[in-house]
Amino acid sequence: MITTQNPDSRKVKNKLVYHLDKARTVQRYIDEAPVWRDGTPTPHVPMTQMQWRIWLLASAGKFFEGMVVFMTGVALP
Repeated sequence: MITTQNPDSRKVKNKLVYHLDKARTVQRYIDEAPVWRDGTPTPHVPMTQMQWRIWLLASAGKFFEGMVVFMTGVALP
């Protein structure tokens, strides 16, 4: 299981303690780094098969949308 290490957390006896009394900003969410339960950082966040499928379909949709706009621009003049 992957958890996230954020700047407002600290380790106490190998357990993460989160300070949620402060309001978290957007930058704090961006600065979160994924870590395993034992605290070692991960080089990347593994995606599930469904997440890969969604990403692939979304990127293919954007490609075809751009192609349609380009083809329309070529065909109109």
